[in-house]
Amino acid sequence: SDDTFDGYFAPLAKKGSKLRLVLPEERVKRRLEEPQNEWDIMQGVIMAYRFLYIVVVAIGPYLTVSIVWGLADVFNGLMAFPNLVALIMLSPEVWKTTKEFLAKCQEREHWIVYE
Repeated sequence: SDDTFDGYFAPLAKKGSKLRLVLPEERVKRRLEEPQNEWDIMQGVIMAYRFLYIVVVAIGPYLTVSIVWGLADVFNGLMAFPNLVALIMLSPEVWKTTKEFLAKCQEREHWIVYE
C-alpha cells in the first residue's frame, strides 16, 4: 500500500480524544482547488483572511493614528453584518421556538417570575 500522506480530506482531525480544525496547508490541495462543500470554501476564506492580515500589518505602521482608528471602527462595524444576516435567517426558527415555549408556559398553573 502507498503510505504517502497528501493531507486531510476532512476539515477536522482527531487524534486520540482530541479534535481540532485542520489548517488550510494540511488539507489536500485538490479540495482547496475544487471546493466540494462549505468547509472547503471556508478554508479558502481563511487563506484570504491571512493574506489580508499580513498586508494590513505591513501597511499599518505607515498610516496615521486617525486612519488606523478609522479603519478599526469600520472593520468593527463590518463584523455586525454577518450577525445581522444570521439573525434574519434564524428569526423564523426563533419565533417558532418562542411560541412553543410560551404555549408550554401557559399550560402550567404558575409562572416562574425572577425579581
